Amino acid sequence: MIATTQYCIWASRRRRRAGVTHQNLRSPISYSIVSGSEYRPHNLPIAIPAGYRFGFWSIIGNVEGPLVGYDYENPPLVTAGSNNIAATAWFIPIGEGGDGEIGTYVDAFDVNRGIFVDDDFVNVITSPALSANVNLDGWISTQSSEQLEAYPHVVSLPFIHWKEMNNPLHLSEVGRVLTAPAKAHSIAFAFYHASGTGGFGPLNIPEQAWIFVSPGVKLDAGGFVIGPNGPIPVGPWGALSAKLHSTIAILSLSQNMTDEVRNKAVDLAVSHLDSIANSIRKTQKTKG
Repeated sequence: MIATTQYCIWASRRRRRAGVTHQNLRSPISYSIVSGSEYRPHNLPIAIPAGYRFGFWSIIGNVEGPLVGYDYENPPLVTAGSNNIAATAWFIPIGEGGDGEIGTYVDAFDVNRGIFVDDDFVNVITSPALSANVNLDGWISTQSSEQLEAYPHVVSLPFIHWKEMNNPLHLSEVGRVLTAPAKAHSIAFAFYHASGTGGFGPLNIPEQAWIFVSPGVKLDAGGFVIGPNGPIPVGPWGALSAKLHSTIAILSLSQNMTDEVRNKAVDLAVSHLDSIANSIRKTQKTKG
């Protein structure tokens, strides 16, 4: 299999309609990989070029399922399966504007395919007559405050969240509703992603909850895990392995939940890890 990292410049709906597709910031980097091996996309060996800012990582073809990550320096770590892996670092042109007029760009991203889509995806709550043009051009004037509501589904995928691609932030979102205050000049993307097929990472969880699981454990064989207290050997399938897999599943699925439910899921995962650690301590003491 081949794992490829590419570095793409986002093109707005208005530019895509004019025939401009995304451009590459630099040549892709490809490596041969084997099933079960781990792969982390390569961030650029140089600083992000002037005129651009990093938006997000998109990864497809990996065992964990399609992923999105927002930390340029720490791309998601994924596992190779039977498919080629395609990782894309999306960059945003700084100063992208609306013909000299103050406004905000919006677009829709299909996490499962790792691409921006041109399907209609938003209604303008405050100015319904503008909805057609916003879906066509992906841009709305913010001479006055505007509210946009993302469709609950696009290309048969459910809405996950809005993400503003600007620093400092100018917009606010509550569920599917994005609010752009007057004079807001920004860019925001609506992400669509099927539940149970990957997620959004890396997770922002308490230090005591993080854990690295070696490929052998993931493939139901022996191996090791690394937590805050260092490496721990893990034998072939058993109660401990089953609990580890449950913990990984909880942390993965929590990314598609509301903040309140996600926090409860993380607490449950932390409890699982504490239980695993206690079991390991008892086992090691018995062997000693």
